[in-house]
Amino acid sequence: MISLISYAIVAAQPRSVELGPLIGHATDQRSYFKRIFPHPTGKNGLEFYAQAVDLARSDRRLNRLAARAPSQLSGPSLAAEVAAVKPIIALLQKGLALPFDGTVLRALASGTSDFIPNATAAPDFFEFGAGLKHIAKVVARASQYGFDCGQLVEPTRNILLTIRVSRQFIPLSLIPALTAIASEAVLTATFNQSLFKLSSKDIALILEATKSPISPSAMRACFQADDESTAKMLEKLVREATTHKKRPPDMSEAEWTALQAELGKLSPEKRRSYPSDSNALFLKQRMKNHVDLDQPEHLWNLDGGVPDPELTHNPIVDTMLAVDMGSVAQQARQAFAKSRTEFRLLRLHAFVQRFRIQHHHLPGALVELKLPAVETFDPLTNGAYIYIPAGQTYHLASRGFKASGEIELRYRRGLK
Repeated sequence: MISLISYAIVAAQPRSVELGPLIGHATDQRSYFKRIFPHPTGKNGLEFYAQAVDLARSDRRLNRLAARAPSQLSGPSLAAEVAAVKPIIALLQKGLALPFDGTVLRALASGTSDFIPNATAAPDFFEFGAGLKHIAKVVARASQYGFDCGQLVEPTRNILLTIRVSRQFIPLSLIPALTAIASEAVLTATFNQSLFKLSSKDIALILEATKSPISPSAMRACFQADDESTAKMLEKLVREATTHKKRPPDMSEAEWTALQAELGKLSPEKRRSYPSDSNALFLKQRMKNHVDLDQPEHLWNLDGGVPDPELTHNPIVDTMLAVDMGSVAQQARQAFAKSRTEFRLLRLHAFVQRFRIQHHHLPGALVELKLPAVETFDPLTNGAYIYIPAGQTYHLASRGFKASGEIELRYRRGLK
Protein backbone atom coordinates (compact mmCIF):
# COMPACT_ATOMS: atom_id res chain seq x y z
CA MET A 1 0.00 0.00 0.00
CA ILE A 2 2.06 2.90 1.30
CA SER A 3 5.82 2.72 1.15
CA LEU A 4 6.19 3.87 4.79
CA ILE A 5 4.44 0.71 5.98
CA SER A 6 7.04 -1.52 4.39
CA TYR A 7 9.83 0.62 5.87
CA ALA A 8 8.31 0.38 9.34
CA ILE A 9 7.97 -3.39 9.07
CA VAL A 10 11.62 -3.76 8.00
CA ALA A 11 12.76 -1.60 10.91
CA ALA A 12 10.77 -3.55 13.47
CA GLN A 13 12.13 -6.98 12.51
CA PRO A 14 13.97 -8.92 15.23
CA ARG A 15 17.50 -7.76 15.95
CA SER A 16 19.04 -10.57 13.92
CA VAL A 17 17.94 -8.80 10.73
CA GLU A 18 20.47 -6.40 9.23
CA LEU A 19 19.17 -3.29 7.49
CA GLY A 20 22.11 -3.04 5.10
CA PRO A 21 21.42 -6.06 2.86
CA LEU A 22 17.73 -5.14 2.71
CA ILE A 23 18.22 -1.66 1.34
CA GLY A 24 21.36 -1.79 -0.79
CA HIS A 25 23.29 1.38 -1.54
CA ALA A 26 21.76 4.62 -2.70
CA THR A 27 21.95 5.28 -6.44
CA ASP A 28 23.61 8.67 -5.83
CA GLN A 29 27.35 7.94 -5.90
CA ARG A 30 28.35 10.98 -3.88
CA SER A 31 29.41 10.32 -0.31
CA TYR A 32 26.60 9.97 2.17
CA PHE A 33 27.84 13.02 4.05
CA LYS A 34 27.73 15.20 0.92
CA ARG A 35 24.26 13.99 0.02
CA ILE A 36 22.60 14.93 3.29
CA PHE A 37 24.82 17.91 4.08
CA PRO A 38 25.51 19.69 0.78
CA HIS A 39 26.33 22.85 2.78
CA PRO A 40 27.87 21.64 6.08
CA THR A 41 28.17 24.09 8.95
CA GLY A 42 30.57 22.12 11.14
CA LYS A 43 28.29 23.03 14.07
CA ASN A 44 25.89 20.05 14.12
CA GLY A 45 27.04 16.82 15.73
CA LEU A 46 25.02 14.89 13.17
CA GLU A 47 27.42 16.07 10.46
CA PHE A 48 30.30 14.22 12.12
CA TYR A 49 28.15 11.11 12.55
CA ALA A 50 27.38 11.20 8.83
CA GLN A 51 31.11 11.41 8.10
CA ALA A 52 31.66 8.42 10.40
CA VAL A 53 29.02 6.47 8.46
CA ASP A 54 30.82 7.33 5.21
CA LEU A 55 34.12 6.12 6.59
CA ALA A 56 32.66 2.94 8.10
CA ARG A 57 31.04 2.01 4.78
CA SER A 58 34.03 2.76 2.56
CA ASP A 59 36.98 1.34 4.51
CA ARG A 60 37.57 -2.27 3.50
CA ARG A 61 39.45 -2.97 6.71
CA LEU A 62 36.39 -2.02 8.75
CA ASN A 63 34.14 -4.14 6.55
CA ARG A 64 36.39 -7.14 7.16
CA LEU A 65 36.41 -6.44 10.90
CA ALA A 66 32.62 -6.20 11.08
CA ALA A 67 32.27 -9.50 9.22
CA ARG A 68 34.34 -11.37 11.82
CA ALA A 69 32.57 -13.47 14.41
CA PRO A 70 33.60 -12.86 18.05
CA SER A 71 35.54 -16.13 17.91
CA GLN A 72 37.56 -14.98 14.86
CA LEU A 73 39.38 -12.02 16.35
CA SER A 74 42.88 -13.17 15.51
CA GLY A 75 45.22 -13.16 12.54
CA PRO A 76 48.01 -11.02 11.06
CA SER A 77 45.69 -8.46 9.45
CA LEU A 78 43.66 -7.81 12.59
CA ALA A 79 45.89 -5.08 14.05
CA ALA A 80 45.45 -2.98 10.90
CA GLU A 81 41.67 -3.54 10.94
CA VAL A 82 41.43 -2.47 14.58
CA ALA A 83 43.62 0.60 13.99
CA ALA A 84 41.15 1.73 11.30
CA VAL A 85 38.52 2.23 14.03
CA LYS A 86 40.40 5.14 15.60
CA PRO A 87 39.24 7.77 13.02
CA ILE A 88 35.65 6.59 13.60
CA ILE A 89 36.01 7.15 17.34
CA ALA A 90 37.51 10.60 16.72
CA LEU A 91 34.51 11.60 14.58
CA LEU A 92 32.05 10.32 17.19
CA GLN A 93 33.86 12.34 19.86
CA LYS A 94 33.63 15.48 17.73
CA GLY A 95 29.93 14.87 17.18
CA LEU A 96 29.22 14.41 20.90
CA ALA A 97 31.04 17.65 21.69
CA LEU A 98 28.54 19.63 19.57
CA PRO A 99 24.78 20.24 19.85
CA PHE A 100 22.75 17.57 18.07
CA ASP A 101 20.13 18.78 15.60
CA GLY A 102 18.23 15.85 14.14
CA THR A 103 16.08 17.97 11.78
CA VAL A 104 17.60 16.51 8.63
CA LEU A 105 17.44 12.95 9.88
CA ARG A 106 13.88 13.46 11.12
CA ALA A 107 12.96 14.65 7.65
CA LEU A 108 14.53 11.55 6.15
CA ALA A 109 12.76 9.30 8.65
CA SER A 110 9.40 10.79 7.74
CA GLY A 111 10.02 10.34 4.02
CA THR A 112 10.41 14.05 3.37
CA SER A 113 13.15 15.19 1.00
CA ASP A 114 12.56 18.95 1.34
CA PHE A 115 16.00 19.41 2.91
CA ILE A 116 17.78 17.45 0.21
CA PRO A 117 16.92 18.51 -3.36
CA ASN A 118 17.01 15.77 -5.99
CA ALA A 119 17.47 13.05 -3.34
CA THR A 120 15.29 10.07 -2.53
CA ALA A 121 14.68 10.42 1.17
CA ALA A 122 14.05 6.87 2.37
CA PRO A 123 17.18 5.18 0.95
CA ASP A 124 19.33 7.98 2.38
CA PHE A 125 17.77 7.48 5.79
CA PHE A 126 18.07 3.69 5.79
CA GLU A 127 21.66 3.99 4.67
CA PHE A 128 22.30 6.01 7.81
CA GLY A 129 20.66 3.36 10.00
CA ALA A 130 22.72 0.59 8.39
CA GLY A 131 25.85 2.71 8.87
CA LEU A 132 25.10 3.28 12.55
CA LYS A 133 24.73 -0.48 13.14
CA HIS A 134 27.92 -1.09 11.14
CA ILE A 135 29.82 1.34 13.39
CA ALA A 136 28.50 -0.46 16.48
CA LYS A 137 29.80 -3.79 15.14
CA VAL A 138 33.28 -2.55 14.26
CA VAL A 139 33.65 -0.82 17.65
CA ALA A 140 32.48 -4.00 19.38
CA ARG A 141 34.97 -6.17 17.48
CA ALA A 142 37.86 -3.75 18.01
CA SER A 143 37.04 -3.49 21.72
CA GLN A 144 36.93 -7.24 22.19
CA TYR A 145 40.34 -7.47 20.49
CA GLY A 146 41.60 -4.79 22.89
CA PHE A 147 40.27 -6.73 25.89
CA ASP A 148 42.04 -9.86 24.66
CA CYS A 149 45.30 -7.89 24.37
CA GLY A 150 44.98 -6.46 27.87
CA GLN A 151 44.10 -2.94 26.65
CA LEU A 152 41.11 -2.46 28.92
CA VAL A 153 40.25 1.19 29.59
CA GLU A 154 40.30 2.46 25.99
CA PRO A 155 38.01 -0.29 24.63
CA THR A 156 35.62 0.27 27.54
CA ARG A 157 35.50 3.99 26.83
CA ASN A 158 34.98 3.39 23.10
CA ILE A 159 31.99 1.11 23.71
CA LEU A 160 30.38 3.54 26.15
CA LEU A 161 31.04 6.47 23.78
CA THR A 162 29.32 4.66 20.92
CA ILE A 163 26.34 3.82 23.14
CA ARG A 164 25.97 7.54 23.94
CA VAL A 165 25.97 8.33 20.22
CA SER A 166 23.36 5.65 19.48
CA ARG A 167 21.03 6.96 22.16
CA GLN A 168 20.83 10.38 20.55
CA PHE A 169 18.69 8.92 17.77
CA ILE A 170 16.04 7.33 19.96
CA PRO A 171 13.60 10.28 20.32
CA LEU A 172 13.53 11.02 16.56
CA SER A 173 11.02 8.36 15.48
CA LEU A 174 10.39 4.63 15.55
CA ILE A 175 12.93 3.53 12.93
CA PRO A 176 15.99 5.39 14.30
CA ALA A 177 14.99 4.25 17.80
CA LEU A 178 15.04 0.60 16.75
CA THR A 179 18.35 1.08 14.96
CA ALA A 180 19.85 2.63 18.10
CA ILE A 181 18.47 -0.14 20.33
CA ALA A 182 19.96 -2.81 18.06
CA SER A 183 23.32 -1.00 18.10
CA GLU A 184 23.29 -0.77 21.88
CA ALA A 185 22.56 -4.52 22.12
CA VAL A 186 25.71 -5.30 20.12
CA LEU A 187 27.83 -2.95 22.20
CA THR A 188 26.67 -3.99 25.66
CA ALA A 189 26.99 -7.68 24.77
CA THR A 190 30.68 -7.10 24.02
CA PHE A 191 31.40 -6.71 27.72
CA ASN A 192 30.06 -10.19 28.40
CA GLN A 193 32.89 -11.68 26.34
CA SER A 194 35.52 -10.28 28.70
CA LEU A 195 33.84 -9.71 32.08
CA PHE A 196 36.54 -11.48 34.06
CA LYS A 197 39.27 -9.42 32.37
CA LEU A 198 37.84 -6.06 33.41
CA SER A 199 39.83 -3.96 35.83
CA SER A 200 38.55 -1.76 38.63
CA LYS A 201 38.90 1.26 36.32
CA ASP A 202 36.76 -0.40 33.65
CA ILE A 203 34.10 -1.28 36.19
CA ALA A 204 34.06 2.29 37.52
CA LEU A 205 33.51 3.57 33.95
CA ILE A 206 30.66 1.12 33.40
CA LEU A 207 28.96 1.95 36.69
CA GLU A 208 29.13 5.66 35.91
CA ALA A 209 27.73 5.16 32.39
CA THR A 210 24.91 2.77 33.32
CA LYS A 211 23.09 4.85 35.91
CA SER A 212 20.04 5.11 33.66
CA PRO A 213 18.81 2.93 30.78
CA ILE A 214 16.83 4.38 27.89
CA SER A 215 13.96 6.30 29.48
CA PRO A 216 10.28 5.62 28.75
CA SER A 217 9.86 9.34 28.03
CA ALA A 218 12.45 9.09 25.21
CA MET A 219 10.63 6.10 23.76
CA ARG A 220 7.28 7.88 24.05
CA ALA A 221 8.79 10.81 22.15
CA CYS A 222 9.90 8.43 19.41
CA PHE A 223 6.42 6.88 19.15
CA GLN A 224 4.80 10.31 19.06
CA ALA A 225 7.18 11.59 16.39
CA ASP A 226 6.36 8.53 14.30
CA ASP A 227 2.63 9.05 14.93
CA GLU A 228 2.78 12.66 13.79
CA SER A 229 4.84 12.07 10.63
CA THR A 230 2.66 9.11 9.61
CA ALA A 231 -0.52 11.08 10.31
CA LYS A 232 0.63 13.99 8.13
CA MET A 233 1.44 11.65 5.28
CA LEU A 234 -1.91 9.88 5.55
CA GLU A 235 -3.95 13.07 5.79
CA LYS A 236 -2.22 14.46 2.71
CA LEU A 237 -2.88 11.24 0.81
CA VAL A 238 -6.55 11.09 1.80
CA ARG A 239 -7.09 14.79 1.08
CA GLU A 240 -5.64 14.44 -2.41
CA ALA A 241 -7.80 11.42 -3.10
CA THR A 242 -10.90 13.14 -1.71
CA THR A 243 -10.38 16.51 -3.40
CA HIS A 244 -9.04 15.50 -6.80
CA LYS A 245 -10.95 12.21 -7.13
CA LYS A 246 -7.82 10.68 -8.60
CA ARG A 247 -6.12 7.57 -7.29
CA PRO A 248 -2.72 8.44 -5.77
CA PRO A 249 0.15 6.25 -7.00
CA ASP A 250 0.69 4.73 -3.53
CA MET A 251 -2.92 3.57 -3.25
CA SER A 252 -4.05 0.22 -4.61
CA GLU A 253 -7.07 -0.07 -6.90
CA ALA A 254 -9.00 -1.93 -4.18
CA GLU A 255 -8.29 0.78 -1.60
CA TRP A 256 -9.31 3.45 -4.07
CA THR A 257 -12.60 1.71 -4.78
CA ALA A 258 -13.30 1.23 -1.06
CA LEU A 259 -12.51 4.89 -0.35
CA GLN A 260 -14.88 6.09 -3.06
CA ALA A 261 -17.61 3.87 -1.66
CA GLU A 262 -17.17 5.42 1.79
CA LEU A 263 -17.12 8.96 0.39
CA GLY A 264 -20.36 8.27 -1.47
CA LYS A 265 -22.14 7.79 1.85
CA LEU A 266 -21.17 11.24 3.18
CA SER A 267 -22.73 14.66 2.91
CA PRO A 268 -20.67 17.41 1.21
CA GLU A 269 -19.78 18.86 4.62
CA LYS A 270 -18.64 15.49 5.96
CA ARG A 271 -16.63 14.86 2.82
CA ARG A 272 -14.68 18.08 3.39
CA SER A 273 -13.83 17.15 6.98
CA TYR A 274 -13.26 13.47 6.20
CA PRO A 275 -9.43 13.62 5.99
CA SER A 276 -8.98 15.55 9.25
CA ASP A 277 -11.70 13.60 11.12
CA SER A 278 -10.28 10.19 10.27
CA ASN A 279 -6.77 11.46 10.93
CA ALA A 280 -7.72 12.60 14.44
CA LEU A 281 -9.12 9.17 15.19
CA PHE A 282 -5.98 7.59 13.76
CA LEU A 283 -3.82 9.56 16.23
CA LYS A 284 -6.12 8.65 19.09
CA GLN A 285 -5.78 4.96 18.26
CA ARG A 286 -2.03 5.16 17.86
CA MET A 287 -1.76 6.52 21.40
CA LYS A 288 -2.81 3.07 22.63
CA ASN A 289 0.57 1.78 21.49
CA HIS A 290 2.45 3.64 24.19
CA VAL A 291 0.02 4.89 26.81
CA ASP A 292 1.15 2.27 29.34
CA LEU A 293 4.80 3.41 29.18
CA ASP A 294 3.85 5.68 32.08
CA GLN A 295 3.26 2.57 34.20
CA PRO A 296 5.84 0.36 35.97
CA GLU A 297 7.53 -1.97 33.51
CA HIS A 298 5.89 -5.15 34.73
CA LEU A 299 2.53 -3.60 33.76
CA TRP A 300 3.55 -2.97 30.16
CA ASN A 301 1.50 -5.13 27.83
CA LEU A 302 4.42 -7.01 26.27
CA ASP A 303 2.89 -10.48 25.85
CA GLY A 304 -0.70 -9.65 24.99
CA GLY A 305 -1.78 -8.10 21.72
CA VAL A 306 -2.43 -4.39 21.39
CA PRO A 307 -6.21 -3.69 21.60
CA ASP A 308 -8.01 -3.81 18.29
CA PRO A 309 -8.27 -0.28 16.89
CA GLU A 310 -11.58 1.49 16.51
CA LEU A 311 -12.36 1.60 12.80
CA THR A 312 -12.25 5.00 11.13
CA HIS A 313 -14.15 3.75 8.05
CA ASN A 314 -11.31 5.17 6.02
CA PRO A 315 -9.78 2.13 4.27
CA ILE A 316 -6.34 3.74 4.01
CA VAL A 317 -6.17 4.72 7.67
CA ASP A 318 -7.65 1.41 8.86
CA THR A 319 -5.04 -0.54 6.92
CA MET A 320 -2.27 1.52 8.50
CA LEU A 321 -3.74 1.03 11.96
CA ALA A 322 -3.95 -2.72 11.46
CA VAL A 323 -0.23 -2.83 10.69
CA ASP A 324 0.95 -0.40 13.36
CA MET A 325 -1.30 -1.62 16.15
CA GLY A 326 -0.08 -5.17 15.57
CA SER A 327 3.37 -6.55 14.98
CA VAL A 328 5.28 -3.32 14.33
CA ALA A 329 4.27 -1.54 17.53
CA GLN A 330 4.58 -4.65 19.68
CA GLN A 331 8.03 -5.56 18.37
CA ALA A 332 9.18 -2.01 19.07
CA ARG A 333 7.90 -2.17 22.64
CA GLN A 334 9.48 -5.58 23.23
CA ALA A 335 12.84 -4.45 21.83
CA PHE A 336 12.71 -1.39 24.09
CA ALA A 337 11.94 -3.46 27.20
CA LYS A 338 14.77 -5.90 26.43
CA SER A 339 17.21 -3.05 25.87
CA ARG A 340 16.45 -1.49 29.27
CA THR A 341 16.81 -4.87 30.96
CA GLU A 342 20.14 -5.63 29.23
CA PHE A 343 21.53 -2.27 30.28
CA ARG A 344 20.57 -2.93 33.92
CA LEU A 345 22.13 -6.39 33.67
CA LEU A 346 25.38 -4.82 32.46
CA ARG A 347 25.37 -2.63 35.56
CA LEU A 348 24.69 -5.61 37.81
CA HIS A 349 27.49 -7.58 36.12
CA ALA A 350 29.82 -4.69 36.96
CA PHE A 351 28.79 -4.83 40.63
CA VAL A 352 29.42 -8.59 40.70
CA GLN A 353 32.85 -8.14 39.13
CA ARG A 354 33.73 -5.35 41.55
CA PHE A 355 32.85 -7.69 44.43
CA ARG A 356 35.02 -10.45 42.88
CA ILE A 357 38.03 -8.12 42.62
CA GLN A 358 37.60 -6.86 46.17
CA HIS A 359 36.92 -10.22 47.87
CA HIS A 360 38.69 -12.66 45.49
CA HIS A 361 35.56 -14.76 45.04
CA LEU A 362 32.09 -14.41 43.58
CA PRO A 363 29.13 -13.49 45.78
CA GLY A 364 27.02 -16.46 46.83
CA ALA A 365 23.90 -14.35 46.31
CA LEU A 366 23.16 -10.84 45.11
CA VAL A 367 22.30 -9.76 48.64
CA GLU A 368 26.03 -10.04 49.48
CA LEU A 369 26.67 -7.06 47.17
CA LYS A 370 24.96 -4.87 49.82
CA LEU A 371 23.39 -2.64 47.18
CA PRO A 372 20.21 -0.55 47.33
CA ALA A 373 17.20 -2.74 46.49
CA VAL A 374 16.66 -0.85 43.24
CA GLU A 375 19.91 -2.32 41.87
CA THR A 376 19.02 -5.99 42.47
CA PHE A 377 15.26 -5.79 41.78
CA ASP A 378 14.01 -6.46 38.24
CA PRO A 379 11.23 -3.98 37.39
CA LEU A 380 10.40 -5.89 34.22
CA THR A 381 9.24 -8.95 36.17
CA ASN A 382 8.49 -7.22 39.48
CA GLY A 383 10.80 -9.75 41.13
CA ALA A 384 14.40 -10.78 41.62
CA TYR A 385 17.00 -11.36 38.91
CA ILE A 386 18.29 -14.88 38.36
CA TYR A 387 21.76 -15.26 39.86
CA ILE A 388 23.40 -18.69 40.03
CA PRO A 389 27.11 -18.90 40.93
CA ALA A 390 28.83 -21.94 39.45
CA GLY A 391 32.45 -22.36 40.48
CA GLN A 392 34.52 -19.64 38.86
CA THR A 393 31.62 -18.22 36.84
CA TYR A 394 27.91 -17.47 37.24
CA HIS A 395 24.60 -17.09 35.43
CA LEU A 396 22.87 -13.69 35.63
CA ALA A 397 19.59 -13.01 33.83
CA SER A 398 16.09 -11.59 33.96
CA ARG A 399 13.15 -13.96 33.67
CA GLY A 400 11.92 -11.65 30.93
CA PHE A 401 8.44 -11.88 29.47
CA LYS A 402 6.68 -14.66 27.56
CA ALA A 403 7.87 -13.61 24.10
CA SER A 404 11.47 -13.05 25.18
CA GLY A 405 12.18 -15.87 27.59
CA GLU A 406 15.19 -15.32 29.83
CA ILE A 407 17.06 -12.10 29.01
CA GLU A 408 20.81 -12.11 29.53
CA LEU A 409 23.71 -10.09 28.28
CA ARG A 410 25.05 -12.07 25.32
CA TYR A 411 25.46 -12.10 21.57
CA ARG A 412 22.47 -13.30 19.60
CA ARG A 413 22.39 -15.41 16.49
CA GLY A 414 22.65 -13.02 13.54
CA LEU A 415 24.67 -10.43 15.46
CA LYS A 416 27.83 -12.52 15.62
